[in-house]
Amino acid sequence: MSNETNNIKMQMNDAVFSYGTPQPPKKKKLRNIITPLIPGILICALLIYGAYGFGQLGRTEWKEFDDQKIERLESYFKMEIPEDGTLKRFMRDSAPGDGANGVYILWFERVSAPQEFMEKAYPYVEYHEVRSDNKDYENALSFVQYRNQGIKRNKEFDKPDVIYNCTIPDEGDLRHSDYYVAFVKESDGYSVKATMAIHGD
Repeated sequence: MSNETNNIKMQMNDAVFSYGTPQPPKKKKLRNIITPLIPGILICALLIYGAYGFGQLGRTEWKEFDDQKIERLESYFKMEIPEDGTLKRFMRDSAPGDGANGVYILWFERVSAPQEFMEKAYPYVEYHEVRSDNKDYENALSFVQYRNQGIKRNKEFDKPDVIYNCTIPDEGDLRHSDYYVAFVKESDGYSVKATMAIHGD
């Protein structure tokens, strides 16, 4: 082997040792970092989605009302829905398997007067006004302001003008529930929010 050939080989070896082993491309490096993380990311995503989906199982929401839905609402709330005002929205929020238990909320708008509304809506129900100096007022306010996942805050009901407490008989027995009807004065009448929490026996 000629001296010239040996010199070329030595130069090539020097180049390899000088620059080290060729490095993988940057994309391959990034892939090697991300790949082990994918199972963990997928598990977290499934847990979050599963928790949200589970929470939705006990939720019902209506924004349009036919005669059948009106009848069901009157049965739920033990009331007669008056023509005064506009029925705006209904929501029931409960845990899966709770049966009839849960929180039922009904919204009205453009109601003319609180006392007149109560007389027409609850002719067979005992109710009384809960004033701000009443010991039950804070409890009433907490139910009126009830919020949960997916239930937007109604800022106008943070300080309602009038709150009534209803005592609901259920087939002769007093139902174990908290039931409050709140009124807020608006430019075109009153907004009304009826909140009923049924706790079971």
